[in-house]
Amino acid sequence: MSTNTAEKVFKLIEELPSLERVKLDELLAQPIIETVKKKEPPAKITRCEPLPDRSREHAWVKEHKDDYAGQWVALDGNHLVAASFTAMEVVKVIDTKSPNPPLLIRVPSPGDLPYVGI
Repeated sequence: MSTNTAEKVFKLIEELPSLERVKLDELLAQPIIETVKKKEPPAKITRCEPLPDRSREHAWVKEHKDDYAGQWVALDGNHLVAASFTAMEVVKVIDTKSPNPPLLIRVPSPGDLPYVGI
């Protein structure tokens, strides 16, 4: 069983001459340098696209909030695509792979507490 401890090793390092400490630093940094060299660049850099204008969808929700209170709705502009009390039922109906998928949103019920962004 080895009697070497971190404290003993640090004491030995402190006793090394300057040139030897530089060599030790280079040796210890080598695995890090190799890891950095092996890292691949990101697969693809994509441009940030602006968010679509959803003002028509939000206007629809305001207009129909009493009719669809507590339900999940999928909206394409001011067109209702699907509605249900469970989000999964609506997701099954809409095409989420589309470049412009419909907006999926829950219409708040009058008794809902305000959303605080958790």
